[in-house]
Amino acid sequence: MTHRVLTIQSSARIEGSYSRLLVDEFAGQLCDSGGHWSRTNRDLTSEPVPALQPDTVDAIRTAQPNDEQRRAAALSETLIGELQSADLVVVGAPMYNWGIAASLKAWIDQIVRIGHTYAHGPQGISGLMRNRPAIVVATRGGLYSTPDKAAYDFQIPYLRMVLGAIGFRSEFVVCEGTLTGGDTLQGSLEHARRTLTELAQRHRA
Repeated sequence: MTHRVLTIQSSARIEGSYSRLLVDEFAGQLCDSGGHWSRTNRDLTSEPVPALQPDTVDAIRTAQPNDEQRRAAALSETLIGELQSADLVVVGAPMYNWGIAASLKAWIDQIVRIGHTYAHGPQGISGLMRNRPAIVVATRGGLYSTPDKAAYDFQIPYLRMVLGAIGFRSEFVVCEGTLTGGDTLQGSLEHARRTLTELAQRHRA
């Protein structure tokens, strides 16, 4: 039986991106397992997802859409379908201006849909992705793991909340100091690689 991993790349840099590098290395380890895993990649930089427009918002909020509304919601349906068919989702998420890339936020706005990826009832929000696993590779140029810098981190808390809201069981692998270089970067990169290798082995088992 073949399992499917969906990778989401959101770095604005095609070359020299640590999030791209780590996601690709992880996918390579996972898929080099005798054909038990296959990869689908969604690159939000080379193939941008548009920001929500009025017609798209109207379409995804309509219970019985007409033909025009179905066309407006077609991309959202495709992106949600990719999630639903994946056994594991891996998100490459570099930090930009203390948050996530605009391209990743645009993707999130298309896939977080009531009745499709989450439900809302008397008990509040419940995710419809049924506790599926997700791995977020979070990279950042500075160091935000200390208590005095944690308040500036709107990257990991947001992704933890939004992925959890739609039903993912997320694990975060962090590589910090990508702009500092030297031993700080090398130590962080080696730790991230070790963690991703362990995760690949776990999912291959």
